[in-house]
Amino acid sequence: MNIFKKFFPAIFPLAAAMAVSEGDPMQPVSLKNENEKTVNIARPEGNWLILYFYPKDDTPGCTAQAKEFSRLKGEFAKEGAEIYGVNTDSPESHRRFIKKHDISVSLLSDPKGIVAKQFGVNVTMGMCSRDTVVVDSQGRIFKIFRGVNPKANPTEILSLLREK
Repeated sequence: MNIFKKFFPAIFPLAAAMAVSEGDPMQPVSLKNENEKTVNIARPEGNWLILYFYPKDDTPGCTAQAKEFSRLKGEFAKEGAEIYGVNTDSPESHRRFIKKHDISVSLLSDPKGIVAKQFGVNVTMGMCSRDTVVVDSQGRIFKIFRGVNPKANPTEILSLLREK
């Protein structure tokens, strides 16, 4: 939890009201994907949902994380999980990134960081912090990982799903 929200909730009521906690139901989100199609995620429809927030397309850590999620996409599918990367970059930037690095997971554009903030992700200077949110098949926030290691995070999430 953001330290300011923890110690000064009266000063930041909107931020405190917007951020989710583990166990909360996921609120519907709608964002444009790399093809500029609106993706509406209201509930995982019986599947697990992985939303990984990352700072910037085509940077070393973000590329490593996207490539690892792409490499493991089939394994996530076996566990009944859908994966979306989310950041503030445009759909056009996502298309270039996907093409350049052969990324197979869908990337969603949150240009103002509104959805990121809904999930308690810090947005600083137009970039999201590196956080991952796991939503269970019942539509509840199962686990939130803050400040993740980009190379290890996909494997960590997959291990978590395999244990369930």
